[in-house]
Parts: sequence; C-alpha cells; structure tokens
Amino acid sequence: MRSHTVSRRLPAIPLVTIDPYTNSWSLTDRLTDDWSRHWTGTRMALYGAVRVDGTAYRFMGGPEWLDQVAAQLSVEVEPTATEYRFRCGPVELSVRFVSPLLLDDLDLLSRPVCYLVLRARTGRSRAPGRRALSPALDAVRGLARRFAAMVRDRNADALDLWLVEAAESELMSFAQGLKQDEAAVRAALTLSWSSGAVEGNVTRLKLIKRQAYGRAKLDLLRARLLHAA
Repeated sequence: MRSHTVSRRLPAIPLVTIDPYTNSWSLTDRLTDDWSRHWTGTRMALYGAVRVDGTAYRFMGGPEWLDQVAAQLSVEVEPTATEYRFRCGPVELSVRFVSPLLLDDLDLLSRPVCYLVLRARTGRSRAPGRRALSPALDAVRGLARRFAAMVRDRNADALDLWLVEAAESELMSFAQGLKQDEAAVRAALTLSWSSGAVEGNVTRLKLIKRQAYGRAKLDLLRARLLHAA
C-alpha cells in the first residue's frame, strides 16, 4: 500500500477513523482553518497547541481560543495514518494520526482507539537534561513503558507494584480507573479468552454497511456481508 502525498485538495482528510460512529475528519486545506468534523458534518472538535520558547502555537482546531497558528508545511495521507508537519518558530512539529484498521488482525482491528503521535525537532543543540528539568514527566514516561511491556508480555504479577507507583504520579486518575476494574484487568492479563475476534468482525461488517449506504440495495448488501463473514 502506498501513501498519498496531498498535492491537490482532497474532499476530506481522515484524522480519527475508529468506526462509522466515532470518527473525525478535516474538511479544510489546513488543520487550523476550522474544527474537525464527523462525516455527517457535525463538529467533532479536536484542539491542539504547543508552547515553544514561551509562545503558544495552535496546530489543530478553530481560531476561537488562540490566534497564533503554526505554519502547516505538508500533509501526507497513508492507508492507516495521516501525518501533518508544522513550523512553530524554530521547531518543526510532526502530528501523526494512526488508526490500526488492519483487516487481517481482528484483535487489533477491534481496539476502539486512534493513536496520536507527536514529534518535535529543532536545529538547535540538544537541550541538556530534559529528564532533569521534569522528573515528573520522566516518571510518567517510565511508567507508561512498563505498562506497555506488562500488557504486551501479559505479566499480571507486575500489576500490583505498577498500580502503587502510578497512584503517586501524574497517572493517578488512570491508575484509579484500573483499580476499580482490577478484576477485569487482571483477567485480561492472565486468561486466553477474548472478545476481540467478535468485535473485530462487528467493526468490519459496520464498515461494509457504511460504505454501501445509499448506494446498494439489500440483496447486494446481504451478499457483501455474508461474503465478509
């Protein structure tokens, strides 16, 4: 699958594409020209700003809250991702929306998430000690990596210690939510049973239904659904 670098205006640029009900698109040339919207046209507001050398730049969302905008350099649309590049003073910012809609991996397809990856780079010399400047941020970074490893390796034994440490960090509210559903979280880390395959098929069928909505009669829709199943 090849990516498509936008050289002429697309009708809409996908940002969040979890399913036909939870999605958000940019209908303008620049991500800062207007609020993102649902495919029906309803506003599904996403807002993003970054502070560089004391100056705040808006890189996503309407102009109601912040006049200073980042200069959009490019936008690239790929099969499962959309990436914007901005100039914010001396910093170049990359904003990447990733929706893992891979039909050959039902567990991954069924996850109701869209990932937002932010990267910044500058021509200046590397600032010394970013971790030393923000110990709390460094602690969150370590906890996030440990949590990802715990889920990936299905290591339920590490959950108790992680919850204790996370409860004393900036991830406190997240840890409290996991604590309330601790039984379900522990089951997900220890049991082999999963509803991912069922949810993945439901998402795939909804996608086919939405693609044919208003353009196919019931017999064709039934044939496509049965073939997909």
